[in-house]
Amino acid sequence: MQRKTLHLCLVGALWLALGPPAVSQTIDVVGTVRDFITGTPVAGAIVKVLETGDSTVTDAAGQYFLPGLAEGTYTFLVGSPDYAPRVMTGVVVSRNQPPVLASIGPRSVMEGMTLSFGVSATDPEGLVPALTTGPLPPGASFVDNGDGTGLFTWTPSYTQSGSYSV
Repeated sequence: MQRKTLHLCLVGALWLALGPPAVSQTIDVVGTVRDFITGTPVAGAIVKVLETGDSTVTDAAGQYFLPGLAEGTYTFLVGSPDYAPRVMTGVVVSRNQPPVLASIGPRSVMEGMTLSFGVSATDPEGLVPALTTGPLPPGASFVDNGDGTGLFTWTPSYTQSGSYSV
C-alpha cells in the first residue's frame, strides 16, 4: 500500500490571555490537515507538538484545535494510518499584530473636480492586508489592489458639497 503525504495548514492563531508583559501569553492554535496532492481534509489525523507532548485528533473536516500553547517555536508531527508521517519544524506560535494603515490626512476637492488618492497598509507578520471602506458618498469608489494598497476616487457633483468621513 502506497502511503500518501499530509499537509498541515495553520489556519490561524488566536491570542487568548491578556496580562502584564512579564506574564507568558498562551495561544489557541487551530488549523486543518489536508492531503498534500488533492487538498482533501484528512479526518482522524493526529497532530502532536513534540516540545510539549500536547496532541489532538482532527475532526471529520480535518480541523484540529491545540489550546493554550505558549508563544514560541515548535515542531509538529502529523500522522494518520493512510499517510506517511510529516514533521513540520519551525512552526512559530505568536499573537497576531494588527496591520498599520499609512496616514491619509484630510483631503478636499471642489465640486466637479476629481479627488483621487492612494491608501496603503502593512502587516507586521508580512501578510497582505485586505483594504475596505465604510459607506462611500454616491459616485465614489474604492479599489483594493490586493497588495496592501488601494485607490479612492470621487468626483463630487455640485449637489454634494459638504464634509464626508470615509
